[in-house]
Amino acid sequence: MSAKTNVVKFTGGLLVVATLVVLWNAMFIVRPDQFAIVTQFGEPKRVLGDDEGPGLYFMTPFVQSVRYLDRRVHGWDDSSRDTKTLELRTIDFTAFARWRIDPSTPEGVDSGPLKFYKAVRTEKRAAGVMDSIVTARIQAAVRQEHLASVVRDTGRTFDERAELDLKTLIHDYEECRPETNEAIRAILGEKRGQDATQQEGQPKRSKIVDEILADANQKLQSEFGIEILDLHFKYLNYSPQVHSKMIEMIRADREKDISSYRKAGKACLGSIDQIKERRLGEILGERDRTVRELRGEAQATAIKTKASAFNSDPDFFRFLETLQLYRESLAAKSTLVLSTDSPIFSLLHDRDLMTTVKKRELKTKKSE
Repeated sequence: MSAKTNVVKFTGGLLVVATLVVLWNAMFIVRPDQFAIVTQFGEPKRVLGDDEGPGLYFMTPFVQSVRYLDRRVHGWDDSSRDTKTLELRTIDFTAFARWRIDPSTPEGVDSGPLKFYKAVRTEKRAAGVMDSIVTARIQAAVRQEHLASVVRDTGRTFDERAELDLKTLIHDYEECRPETNEAIRAILGEKRGQDATQQEGQPKRSKIVDEILADANQKLQSEFGIEILDLHFKYLNYSPQVHSKMIEMIRADREKDISSYRKAGKACLGSIDQIKERRLGEILGERDRTVRELRGEAQATAIKTKASAFNSDPDFFRFLETLQLYRESLAAKSTLVLSTDSPIFSLLHDRDLMTTVKKRELKTKKSE
């Protein structure tokens, strides 16, 4: 009886252990940061993702097994590479991206986790797929764009800068403003034309990156179950071969700027000189006219005064004029050889000439 009891206990124990083993192999837990793929003899049968959510699940033990996929966001860093732009200028770039397993489950096709499991299975192989697909898309996009479009995200045009700089330099001179000066306006128009030939691409790096992201995602999601969340250039610069050429282009562009400013300065100076000469001529002409008018008025007043004096007392006027002649001629250090009978000395030896003057003076004193 005891032996039979022991057998029963042993058998019961084995059944309990077997049941526990079966239950242990039938249960599995899916964490919030995981996808679970249930396979049967290696073939995927069930995908546990967003629809089911994390938790405890069961499967057929010893027949089915579970594979876990990391659903967290991963980083991808591309190795340093180079490519050519539309104008055949070589640039070096390094890209980085953040990606995850596509959680979408569209009807009629495999879900993102199932595509990932079938195509790559591991993050390392996924990085290799992105190396080939994303890098190829970047190189293809860069080859279709100008250098300025790739390296710049914002930009300015020369005509805005030139007009602003010129107005800052010559804004005090109305004659030099493009609105009123045809020469300045022509110089600005010429520079705008030169700048239009140089600006062969609009700054649109962000737009290019968005297009690369959309194109790469279309292939990665449809074939590999990989979704790129963000893509950027970690490093983007001219290659050493292009750097010296770019410096030379910048120098040539600055020389053209300087030449344009000099042309505008000469045109402005010419306009100012013309206005100066015109205004100076007007001022000098007005001055000469005023001088002539004043001189004429003075001469007329002097003649009128002399005529009035002569008419009022001719003898006294002659007397004063003779004295004035003596003062101006005899006072100077000069030698004159004249006869004493000369009319000039008549006042000195002809006493009768003083008679009317003396009488006039006496009458004046008596009246006082």
